Amino acid sequence: MKLIKPQLPFDESAREWVDFCLDFKTVAGFVTVFEQTWKQEFNSVEKFKGAAYEKTETLYNDLFGQRRYNDREVFYSARSRHYKQTR
Repeated sequence: MKLIKPQLPFDESAREWVDFCLDFKTVAGFVTVFEQTWKQEFNSVEKFKGAAYEKTETLYNDLFGQRRYNDREVFYSARSRHYKQTR
């Protein structure tokens, strides 16, 4: 693999993508993207929670080449723990 060092300073859009990817790799970031997807694309309708989760996992897989969680139940548990820790 050939790695080309980018020229500095980064343009603003590149910096935003790097910041997004770093945040998305965290539990808090994944939960935030899930919540945004569920609200904006599915109007927070309970029956579409699974679809919002799968859409978030698809984005994660596209960016990082793997799923973040094994299944939605594992994610829901992580999400619940995240909310308990941040209250």
